[in-house]
Amino acid sequence: MTIHKICLLTNPMTASRRKLIERRYTPKAICDDRGTILIIAPFILLVTLTLASIVIDLNAIYTAKTALQDRIQAIASAAANQVSPGNLYGRGEISIDQARAESLVSQQLTSNIGDLAISSYQINSTLNSVCIRATATFVLPALAPIIDSIVSPTVQANAVAVLPNPISQSAATTICTP
Repeated sequence: MTIHKICLLTNPMTASRRKLIERRYTPKAICDDRGTILIIAPFILLVTLTLASIVIDLNAIYTAKTALQDRIQAIASAAANQVSPGNLYGRGEISIDQARAESLVSQQLTSNIGDLAISSYQINSTLNSVCIRATATFVLPALAPIIDSIVSPTVQANAVAVLPNPISQSAATTICTP
């Protein structure tokens, strides 16, 4: 602050007189605030683009998780419907053919789901339930060059499908937990 401004701050006077004196004793470059948008605009643009890319990537994560969960649930339901013909015709019991169920799950999970690539999966099956846990990797659309160089984004989904036994009318118990 210059001496003139200090004096102006200590002496009481009207606001219009103070502005007049400040302009007279202050260099024009200090009072002129035209062009400050040129400094602020790039930062606002950077923040806006960063937030937009984060929103786009969060949407991609949500979509990938939903697609994987839907696919895993459909595969688990199809695997639970692999009824063992030997138990059905031999003893009259409805049970899951575990070998056929696990084979079906393996075949279905080896193919990619859109942009998702299944990286690992676990299958647990009992006589009346199938449990699947799958992990998939995918590419983020907005921040792919930055995020993919650090870590590969993954989503995980679990599904349990139970085959009820209508003959014995017993409640189906799920022993396996994904």
